[in-house]
Amino acid sequence: MNLRPDSPRLRRPLALLGLAAAILGVTLGTAAPAQAVGPGEVTVTVAGDPSRVDVADTAAPTTLAVSGSGFQAIEGGFGGIYVVFGWNAGPGWEPSAGGASGTSYRYVADDPNAPAGYQLFVPFAGSSTEGGANAASLNADGTWSAQLTIAGPVFTPVDAVDTGETIDCLVVQCGIMTFGAHGVVNPANETFTPITFEDFSAPTPTPEPEPVVEEPAETPLATAVPAENASADGSTDATPWIVAGVIAAVLIGGVVTLVVVRRRRAKDDK
Repeated sequence: MNLRPDSPRLRRPLALLGLAAAILGVTLGTAAPAQAVGPGEVTVTVAGDPSRVDVADTAAPTTLAVSGSGFQAIEGGFGGIYVVFGWNAGPGWEPSAGGASGTSYRYVADDPNAPAGYQLFVPFAGSSTEGGANAASLNADGTWSAQLTIAGPVFTPVDAVDTGETIDCLVVQCGIMTFGAHGVVNPANETFTPITFEDFSAPTPTPEPEPVVEEPAETPLATAVPAENASADGSTDATPWIVAGVIAAVLIGGVVTLVVVRRRRAKDDK
């Protein structure tokens, strides 16, 4: 007996199969652990002095508190990340871009017989290489933290191309680099954080106080003298008053004369 796809006998089994597949998909999806997949970010401060960011001392070794976030964590994976201080040739220095130690980047290597903390190995949790690490394992959320020591601004790298060349980080830009450890190339874990050098023993310059602007003192109001009555030396000019007096005298004299004339005419008429 042949059944069509829309046959009622097939609808219920197909529905149950779809439901089972959905449940299985949800179960598998939630079972996989969440992992950060870069790009990573690195924060650098002086150990014990978080106010000093991305700096190191020119005159003495500096212990830095270094932490990362957003790195790709591969639980049980081979290797992890290297954290080093050194120089690189700029964009394209990364191993994932074809860069190589000794040519596109150079760093301060640590002495395995007497390690001073110049180079860190942050392993993947559960990795077979955890035994050789000198820092805590990378967390599942892609974070890590450790301390790295910078001996000073001048170093002689010891790497695949040992030329004895001295690198002066007061002349060229150096910084903290991270990249895949044990030859594992992983662009998500490649970062560069520039570091500048300061003389920590030098006194911190005290900012000069801003000049205080004093408000001008209020002066008592003086009796105003009309501009037309003031002379160039500030004294009162009496000329207008003299002129006014003369005019008044003339008017008064005219009035008196007019009165006398009228009286005489009145006597003559009588």
